[in-house]
Amino acid sequence: MLVSLIHRCLLLLICILWAGFAGCVIIPTPEHALLEGRGKIEEADMAFLEKARTTREDVLLRFGEPDLVLDHDHILVYHWAVSHGYWFVGAGYSGAGGLIPKDYLFMLEFDDVGFLKRFERTGTIWTSAETRLDKWTPPGIEKTPSVSRESFMIDPAPQAHAKPARSDVPGMPVRFRMGEFCYRGADSGSTNLIGHKVAAFGVIVADVRTYRPFIDTVRSAITAQLETAGHHLVDRGPDVIITGDLAKFGVTTSISLSSWDAIGSLDITVKFHSSSNPHDLLMRRYQLKHVSKTVLGPSKKDFEQVMRACMEDMQKKMASDAELAEMLRSKTR
Repeated sequence: MLVSLIHRCLLLLICILWAGFAGCVIIPTPEHALLEGRGKIEEADMAFLEKARTTREDVLLRFGEPDLVLDHDHILVYHWAVSHGYWFVGAGYSGAGGLIPKDYLFMLEFDDVGFLKRFERTGTIWTSAETRLDKWTPPGIEKTPSVSRESFMIDPAPQAHAKPARSDVPGMPVRFRMGEFCYRGADSGSTNLIGHKVAAFGVIVADVRTYRPFIDTVRSAITAQLETAGHHLVDRGPDVIITGDLAKFGVTTSISLSSWDAIGSLDITVKFHSSSNPHDLLMRRYQLKHVSKTVLGPSKKDFEQVMRACMEDMQKKMASDAELAEMLRSKTR
């Protein structure tokens, strides 16, 4: 206990001295807050393991499916991360800080008939999982490029559509058709990946993906709003054709001294074209952002919530847009 206390005091002293020169402070803490993975595997949980007696099936029944399988099912790898301290840079409004993750690997190797040959549990804040795997596994075996990380699959489609702000919906509804919607974002090759859950030092702990292409989700939200306003979606003979350029549809995270937040952003330009007059065009740009504050890190629900809120705000802006309402009214037959 005394040695541990002296060790912590020395670490704190080093951090304080570092702060004087570099403006950065690192404060170690006892491990807490699961940041990644399905759960911790403690030393006590491994007590039942015996070389040449414990089978692969025993391990799977105890710990569940592994995060990584190597060497044709001979090696199982379990992966998780916990918070092991905090870092701070600067002070006041210009300061920043966050959690320091400690990354764990629990690796087990089995022989050809499925009996345990060896196992090891390692945890570090400095060495990557890939480096430890390379040192532990024999050369020449089949390897996966990286330890798999969690994936949040979300469906951010609005549950309730914004209602018109006024009761002057045209008596004759507009017939509208949804034209081409293009994604102009930085990663135009992805149709489902919308961002990541990021921990301290930029460590990605989870991917955030939509069940269907996110551009379809935005189109559906616009369609639903117009139908709620009393207009009709058609394939032929439309009064108005609607197209769009999607610049951003995504999530990110922000870590401060008191919270670990989910941030959702939507940036889209929607164009309402008159089918009878190509020069009759109304353009609207919707730039929206929502934040969900959390203590232990954003969940799937938080990411879903911020993106749904962005689209609901877009719907509300459409519903209260008097110029848009006037254009649609003028196109009724």
